[in-house]
Amino acid sequence: MDERPFISIIMPVYNAERYLTAAVQSVLGQGFRDLELICVNDCSTDNSLSVLQTLAAGDSRLQIVSAEKNGGPGAARNLGLACARGVYIGFADADDAFAPRLLEQVVPRLLENNADEIVWGLTEIYFAGDGTEKKRNDVIPADGMYCGDRIPAAVAQLEEQTLFGYQWNSLYRASILNTYQIRFNTDTLYEDFTFNIDFIAHAQTLCVCGISGYHYVRHAGSVTHGFIPDYYVLSEKRIARMTEYLEQNGALTRENASILANRLLRYMLSALGRNASRAAKLSVREQKKRVEQMKTSPLTKRLLYDPSVTISKTYRPAAFVIKSCPAFAALLTGKAVALVYR
Repeated sequence: MDERPFISIIMPVYNAERYLTAAVQSVLGQGFRDLELICVNDCSTDNSLSVLQTLAAGDSRLQIVSAEKNGGPGAARNLGLACARGVYIGFADADDAFAPRLLEQVVPRLLENNADEIVWGLTEIYFAGDGTEKKRNDVIPADGMYCGDRIPAAVAQLEEQTLFGYQWNSLYRASILNTYQIRFNTDTLYEDFTFNIDFIAHAQTLCVCGISGYHYVRHAGSVTHGFIPDYYVLSEKRIARMTEYLEQNGALTRENASILANRLLRYMLSALGRNASRAAKLSVREQKKRVEQMKTSPLTKRLLYDPSVTISKTYRPAAFVIKSCPAFAALLTGKAVALVYR
């Protein structure tokens, strides 16, 4: 068997022929070359497999794994994890890209600190329907090295920047993943967040690298704002899991509780908009029922009614509607949000 590579990058692929070559080359073209790229073809119906085969013929570091049935990105990543040989594991999506020289920048930091995980920032790139770029947004964390009981506070800061909920802006120590059998679940949303929270519970060292290392591409017509029946249930579950993690580690400070309260309000607004959309086809009665569930849940009462929590100016109107107004006001708010993302 060939010598074990230092890094394994796992890329789920489903009907991505339009973007696939650029995504693959962004990984294989890194100046740091001690890696393998495992592309998991998740039963694509376009020419993705043919594209992968052509690329693999030109670089032996590219492996192709084929799923027997379409299982979604989480299941595809799990297939890749089953055959990954790297000391560290990373991920990439087939319509995104690694920034040039990413691995050259993060690997020395990883080695210097013997970190269990290293995290970096990203650049969100938004495209219009005609394929032209609309705007870019950099999300870059502060440099830092955290050990033991200092890790939860760092996690809270990453959560505030929305950087903790992705899997492609990190490298993970493979021995931890395998020892504790940390894998992706099959939830509709947030399988990457659950993967991260499961991993960080066992990590002893976390390195944060203040660079934009990943190009996260947002295409027009994506499902980001589409209707998902269990969107809010899963979103609240996500916040509850982070609340539990911080509390168990003595890090649920006023500041961190405020971070979670504002994130919960963000999910509430998104849920109201999704529920009011044409795609949802929900009756007013069903929408009101969902609003009441938001207003009365234990997590809402814990985070939004805590007088020590600071609600940002952005979400104060939403907090007022949820806490003090009848459900009808929340429905009107949802209609306004739905119009914005229509």
